[in-house]
Amino acid sequence: PALQLFQDELLLESRRVPQLRASVERQYEAYIAAWQHALGDHGFDPDDRGLARAVAAAIDGLLLQQLTVASQTDVMAAVRRLRRLLLASK
Repeated sequence: PALQLFQDELLLESRRVPQLRASVERQYEAYIAAWQHALGDHGFDPDDRGLARAVAAAIDGLLLQQLTVASQTDVMAAVRRLRRLLLASK
């Protein structure tokens, strides 16, 4: 949880401190590339950056919720639902 909070805080701080922007952009590019690879391993188009970004955003949001306002049980239920949505879209 501490790493996720740090990354979220760094992301927000990059809006106020332009010198952090390039580092944060590289971090997110790597994160999206990792999702592209993972989705490709599960039969999705590995070049679909839009899907990778959407999944990354959903997971980011769910992690932030788990760290702040939602229980792990609720977040895991949402992750399972996201998985079903993805599988249904194949």
